[in-house]
Amino acid sequence: MSEHNEQATFFDWINLMIPTYPELHPLFFAVPNGANLAGDRRIRAMQMNKLKREGLVPGVSDTVFMAGHGGYLGLVLEFKTPERKSERDGGLSEQQMEFLRAARMQGYMAAVAYGADDAVSIVSRYLVMPKTQSMIYAALRCLERGDNAQAMSILRDITLKW
Repeated sequence: MSEHNEQATFFDWINLMIPTYPELHPLFFAVPNGANLAGDRRIRAMQMNKLKREGLVPGVSDTVFMAGHGGYLGLVLEFKTPERKSERDGGLSEQQMEFLRAARMQGYMAAVAYGADDAVSIVSRYLVMPKTQSMIYAALRCLERGDNAQAMSILRDITLKW
């Protein structure tokens, strides 16, 4: 199956999960950085130039989930077909690896999903983690009641992700 088909299959699952996890819509979305442009070479070059001027950044991951869980600020997934896992660097370009590293440094969970099943597994684990916002509120409540040790424990769980 192609990377497109793997990602489309994954988003079929996302759409099925929206009633259970309403935050998935509209906060989980695809980034069409790898879109194939139509037209001849000159037209494609003009289109790419336009997209770059609008902020296209090569290497940005295929999907973004703008909801924090487990101390993370959000989740980014780079999609690859399962066959790519055995390739050098897991089939990732240097720009893709750089983006994943940068996202992690900013507090995002950043992963490579080798197919739809892998993506479902990653997101399923992510969704059952406590919401980061709830973790922060819990730490603040601990501070309000003077339980500094518990507050620090919660905050450590969050900041270790960053």
